[in-house]
Parts: sequence; structure tokens; C-alpha cells
Amino acid sequence: MVETLGKNGLTPEEEERTYGKEAHMRQVLDVILNKSFAKFGMEKGRGETYEAMFTVSSIEQAQKYYELIKRIKAGQDELKISEDIRRALPDFPKVAITYSVTENDEASKLNQDKMKEALDDYNDMFGTNYNLAGINAYNANLNDRLARKEKKYLNRSQQLDIVIVVDRLLTGFDVPCLSTLFIDRQPMSPQNLIQAFSRTNRLFDTKKQYGQIVTFQSPQAFKEAINSALSLIFTWWRR
Repeated sequence: MVETLGKNGLTPEEEERTYGKEAHMRQVLDVILNKSFAKFGMEKGRGETYEAMFTVSSIEQAQKYYELIKRIKAGQDELKISEDIRRALPDFPKVAITYSVTENDEASKLNQDKMKEALDDYNDMFGTNYNLAGINAYNANLNDRLARKEKKYLNRSQQLDIVIVVDRLLTGFDVPCLSTLFIDRQPMSPQNLIQAFSRTNRLFDTKKQYGQIVTFQSPQAFKEAINSALSLIFTWWRR
């Protein structure tokens, strides 16, 4: 199921101004954090909920969203988590972030510093001890935690709710308990859309019979991109 949210008819300049602002980010997070009770399967209780992947356009935007979610969770932002959500899952949202960390340009230092902070948060949340030198081990542990194929990850204390990504994990990653892909970026290519959407379509339990996609930018452009992706799938099937 696909929900296309956001404003239609914006020029590229208007889109850049609108989608880059914190006001837009708060609207997006209000949907994800306060209006997605069923998408996360919160009615099922602790340890039985689903996960979501949240993809954005850049590492910088991923970092901004990660920091804003931390402020919201700590009660330090004008956007508050609703009482219904807090009653269902007092520790919601448990969030991680993953992106490629390189060492060969000026922006890399900032990205490394931000990732160090995210690793510290992850270590505090789960009692792990990852650092930048062991970023591959962190990514492997993150993948295992999201997949929940090991028994220890069936306990709420060891689970995540949301992982923020740019491109990583959007292809070839098998997570049956991932129910929803939230997209706050412009449409990807038809091939990449198919790959990204497919992250959510694995059956998991009696209540998760299909994946859910929510887009927050350029609804008309997304509808056209989705139609192109579906046309591509049908072409493959006819062969």
C-alpha cells in the first residue's frame, strides 16, 4: 500500500525551500511518530511490534532528522510524542542511523563526528561497544538486530523501531518484520524504487500481509515514478 503525502505543484526552487525546513521535518515526524500506531503494530504489545525504514536525500539530512528525533524523544522540541504512543511503547522511538563514512574530503570529518555520536547512542541503548574503527561490525550488528532472526532480538530491550538511511539497506536486505518504508526525498529510478519497496513486502505474521510505503515529497512525481516502476515489473513478467 502506498500513501503519497506532500504538496503538489511546487517548482524545484520551492521544493528545495519547503522540504529543507524544520517545519517540513516536523510534519514528517508527526506522521511517523504520532500517526503510525498501526503501521508499527503497536497494538500487538512490547516485543511484537514492527520496524520502519526512513530514507532521505543526503547524509546531512539524515543527521538532521536523527538529531531532531532525539530532541523530540527527550521532550526538548515543540513536537511532542502523543500520550497514546507513550502508553503503548514508553521507550518509542528507538532509532539508529547508518551511512557510508569516508576519510577523503572535508565533509567526512563532520560525518565521522556525527557517526561517533550515533554509535555512542547505540552503545548506550544496547550495551554494545562499537566505534568508527569497527563501523563494519556495527553495520553487521545493526542488520542482525533489524532482521530479528536471533532469539535475543525478540526482546523489546534489544529491538529498534526506526533506521534512518540514505541508500544503504535499500537493496538486497531481508527484514520480514519491516512493515513500512517512509520516504522523504525525490523519487528514485524505477529500478531503485522496486528494490526499495521490496524491503517491506515479506510476510511476517498474520497481521503483516503486505508492506506499506509513505512518501512525503512531490506526490504527483511519485505517482508517475511508481507507475513507471510497475510498468517495468509487468514487462519483466511478460518475458
